[in-house]
Amino acid sequence: MSSRSKLRQPMKVVHIKTQYVETDACSFKSVVQDLTGKDSTIAYAPSTSRVMKVSKEKISARPQSRLARTSHGLQTTNLSYKEMDRLLKEMPPLDDLHKVLSFD
Repeated sequence: MSSRSKLRQPMKVVHIKTQYVETDACSFKSVVQDLTGKDSTIAYAPSTSRVMKVSKEKISARPQSRLARTSHGLQTTNLSYKEMDRLLKEMPPLDDLHKVLSFD
């Protein structure tokens, strides 16, 4: 081996996920904190003010919707924002779900 190959450092690969977010002025701080991992608190924000659309760039060609069975029920992994939004829209209202699942 030559001295050049001994000095060569391994190549570092960085994988970046791009997210596009739309929000209103009242929710901006909360969205930034959610994306950066800091805890979010908002003094006042009407329930209709939190408008957030997130679309993630699909990097890989593997299936984006997989369900895994866990001790706590079903855990979803690798769902895109659109798939998660569709899943939530298909759910019944929480009051109806509570009535169905309660054993009173």
